[in-house]
Amino acid sequence: MFENKKKRAKILLILPLLLILFFPTASFSSSKQTSKQTSKQKDTSQKKNVIEFSYYFDSRDYNTVNILTLFPNLPLDLNIFGFVDFHGNQNEPENRYDLTRYFMEYRLGRPLFPKSSGWIKGLGIEAEYNDFNGQRNHVSRFGVTYKHKFELFNKTKSWLQWRYHPYETDGSGSQASLIYFIGLTDDLFINGFADINFIEDGKDRWLLEPQLNYKLTDLIDAAIEFRYNEFEDANSKLDGVGIALGLKFKF
Repeated sequence: MFENKKKRAKILLILPLLLILFFPTASFSSSKQTSKQTSKQKDTSQKKNVIEFSYYFDSRDYNTVNILTLFPNLPLDLNIFGFVDFHGNQNEPENRYDLTRYFMEYRLGRPLFPKSSGWIKGLGIEAEYNDFNGQRNHVSRFGVTYKHKFELFNKTKSWLQWRYHPYETDGSGSQASLIYFIGLTDDLFINGFADINFIEDGKDRWLLEPQLNYKLTDLIDAAIEFRYNEFEDANSKLDGVGIALGLKFKF
């Protein structure tokens, strides 16, 4: 019965997201050309370096500190995106401020055709490095990406990035993922990711973290995040489903 509830929760989460992401194809292309000045301003804002510090309270009685960095304008058209999560242990409310676990992910990417225009401009290649607590828990992945913009809800800025890493250094399988930013209003947006890990000789595992954000100021956002980790769910000592409330500080 409990497993059925979790399956229904996953379906209820995924279906609305798919409805948004697979909106009629007309919404994925600009219906009208915006002014050159507006386009230039958007492009400029997307190329800024980003450092972001976030603090979350998870419903499973632990806290998370997230440090995120983005450097999009490196030489040779390279870019770096990465983050480190520091977590407490689940179900230890008396120790929820003790950050005893970590997970890190860093990506080095490059567009394949940086000088091109049209849909082909969104194609890229990427190398990713992951690590977390314990020995031999690090892995590198290599693959391709595709990023494109679309417009929803009064032409607010939105984009999707599709990623596939067919090669992993630990030989365990491959990974496909979707990263997204969906602007709802000037101050309200959804972002997050959905990863599926294809495990050789094992069950495929999902990780989902959609997040609803509200801009309190130019430098601070409030966020509520749904977390689902099928690796944790497979562990009888852990709960793979949680809700986290947090604040983001942007520098």
